[in-house]
Amino acid sequence: MTSPFFRDLLSLPQPSDSETIDGLPVVRLSEDAELLNSLFSVLYPVRLVIPKSYDKVLYLLAACQKYEMERVQSAIRAEVNRGIFPSPAGTEVFGAYAIASDKGLAPEMEAAARLTLDYPLTFEALGERLRLFEGPALCDLARFRKRCADNLIACLKSFLKVDAPGPSRICVGCPSVTSPGYHPTSAVFPTWLTQVFTHPLHT
Repeated sequence: MTSPFFRDLLSLPQPSDSETIDGLPVVRLSEDAELLNSLFSVLYPVRLVIPKSYDKVLYLLAACQKYEMERVQSAIRAEVNRGIFPSPAGTEVFGAYAIASDKGLAPEMEAAARLTLDYPLTFEALGERLRLFEGPALCDLARFRKRCADNLIACLKSFLKVDAPGPSRICVGCPSVTSPGYHPTSAVFPTWLTQVFTHPLHT
């Protein structure tokens, strides 16, 4: 009822030598019993089996995508948003990005990429999660972080007009550190802040 994948699969004639139990065809799945137990608990009116980690939530979402269970996938995402299912914490976001990228989970990949901005992209931060990255996923993440840094610098430079002559329209220097002849029409943008906005930001 919830999966066109299984609807089509089970509507096909079964080979005469196929495995059966009580006359019903057996379909072997690649997912493990723990994941399937969580999935079935979302499908049926039974006690919800909550995954133990956000990584397992991602694999659960991937199974929904594989078996074309769109409504179930939406329900799981809602449980994450409500805080019922776990969400990524700390540097776990790097592993979450890698898994979401590998499984084609675009919303989770984008959310995890934004969350990685709170942490340096270093071997220490990645740790064993580096093994989860496949293909160009790590390069894509590094490029995303570089774009964010460049966009932030460009936005601030444009907004604050750090290169323009004369005083800033929004930044007023502290009188205690300005020259004795300080008055509001002086160029008061702090030197240290100018340096922050005019030097490249490295991720």
